[in-house]
Amino acid sequence: EIDDKTKELTLLNKQSVLGRGACHLSLTSDNKFLMVANYSSGNVVVLPIDKDGSLKPVSSNKQHAGTGPNQDRQKGPHAHYIQSSKDNKYVFAVDLGIDKVMNYKLNQKTGVLTENSNQPFLKLEGGAGPRHMIIHQNDKFAYVLNEMASSITACTYDAKKGAFSIIETHSMLPEGFDEFSSAAAIRLHPGGRYVYGSNRGHNSIAVFEIGYDGNITRKQIIQDGIEWPRDYNIHKEGNFMIVANRNQEEIRTFTIDINGELTMTNNVLKITHPTSIQFLD
Repeated sequence: EIDDKTKELTLLNKQSVLGRGACHLSLTSDNKFLMVANYSSGNVVVLPIDKDGSLKPVSSNKQHAGTGPNQDRQKGPHAHYIQSSKDNKYVFAVDLGIDKVMNYKLNQKTGVLTENSNQPFLKLEGGAGPRHMIIHQNDKFAYVLNEMASSITACTYDAKKGAFSIIETHSMLPEGFDEFSSAAAIRLHPGGRYVYGSNRGHNSIAVFEIGYDGNITRKQIIQDGIEWPRDYNIHKEGNFMIVANRNQEEIRTFTIDINGELTMTNNVLKITHPTSIQFLD
């Protein structure tokens, strides 16, 4: 709990997430449920939120199963991201270890997850290693960031059924690049015309333009001023981006032009190992 006057934090309670390596959490849009993705154990859970903000015990626990072709990283499931649909009817969990986006229905009274019979999962290319997903604000398209392949998969999205269909996948790396790189974060421009993905290793951010049918066309791969971009975010007005250069121990500002492309600025703030960027309205 946050004290209105002092802004100090007070612990309300703790609950187990019934797994190991919790790496991502999110709230349903009505703030009734907290959802957690456990990377190491490969399961996702739902916890109801009480009226006072405290957490109730887990109401649903879904254990993923399977493997991927990369035995170094895909010997088992690795849930990496979880979010609900706008209407909170569905929950989507991105699993790097099994190359799938798992698809559930959410009982909005009990907080229980069940298989979405319309589409139990979306299968990505073997070895892609999906990490994060973002649904377009028009509720017609979705974009999956593939960590291991450093690529973005564009999909159509049926909001009524909570189902996806792959349109195409594009690399975030330049042609001929064969050294190590690992995708980190995906963001959608507030105007809805561009989608961005960051590369650790190649140390760059790729810019894609979104077509009318949801397809994407790569416009830019920028490396200037970027060093291990663990995260970044775009201001709500869409004019600039702040990048967390984790290994450079800094955050840096980039301008965004009318074509969605980035230009480095000299606006830099030194900070120890930045890993997440969020704007306050």
